[in-house]
Amino acid sequence: MQGIVLKFYPERRYGFLQDHDSNIDYFFHRGDVKDAVVPPPGTHVSFDIGEHHGKRKAVNITALTALEILGGLR
Repeated sequence: MQGIVLKFYPERRYGFLQDHDSNIDYFFHRGDVKDAVVPPPGTHVSFDIGEHHGKRKAVNITALTALEILGGLR
């Protein structure tokens, strides 16, 4: 899935991102970000859906490159 980081609260170590296709907001924790470097708000990311305390959340979050955002060269 792909989305965009909406907010991140460094003091609380969590944030929210929004899926591009469904516009659903997902919670994520700093530990859910690959390489432990949280992308700033506005960054396009890829992610998977996991579960935490019975609720859906974003996991395996990775910042996308410009080429990935545009879908590659055609």
